[in-house]
Amino acid sequence: MGRIADKLTCYIISKDMIPEEDYELYCYGFLTGLELLVFLLTSLLLSAYFGKLSECIVFLLVFISIRSFAGGLHLERFISCFLLSCTVLPGTLFLSARLSLQYEWTLLLTVGGLAAIRFIAPVDNHNRPTDDAEQQYFSRKLNHILLLILAASVMMQLFRLDGYLTLVMVTLQVIMWSMLLGKIKDKAE
Repeated sequence: MGRIADKLTCYIISKDMIPEEDYELYCYGFLTGLELLVFLLTSLLLSAYFGKLSECIVFLLVFISIRSFAGGLHLERFISCFLLSCTVLPGTLFLSARLSLQYEWTLLLTVGGLAAIRFIAPVDNHNRPTDDAEQQYFSRKLNHILLLILAASVMMQLFRLDGYLTLVMVTLQVIMWSMLLGKIKDKAE
C-alpha cells in the first residue's frame, strides 16, 4: 500500500496540485486512507456475508467516532492493526449477540463506559502528540459524540432495541480497554 500511496502522491505533485515539499504529508494521508478503506470494505463485506451489516455499521459509527477524538491503542504496522481490528469487530458482534442483560444493567454499563472514556481521554500517541489547542478541540468534539451516543442509547432502551443497546455497551467497553492499553503502551515507549 505504501507504493500506491507513493504513486498517488507523485502523480498529484506532477500535476502541480500540491507543492513537492508536502510529499510526506500527502503520502501519509493516502496511506492512512487506503488502510482505512481496506479495513472498512473487509468489515462490511464480512458482516454482510454473515447477515450482520447493520450491527457492523453501528459498531463502526461508535468506534470510529470516539477513537477519532479520544485516541487509543495504535499498533506500529498496518497488518497488525488490520488483524487485530478484524478480530475485535466479529468478537464484539458475537459477544453482544450472546450477552443477555436486563435493560437497566445494559444502560448503566453504557453510561459507565461513556464516563470512563471521558475520564481516560485523551490517549496520545508518541508518533502524534497533541498540543493544548488540539486537545481542547478533541475534548469538545468527544463530549458532543458521547452525548449523542448517550441520547441514542436512551432511545434504544425506550424502543426496546436491546440488541443494539447491548452492542453499543460492548463497543464502549472495547474502546475503554483500547484506551487503557494505549496509555500503557505510550508510557512504556
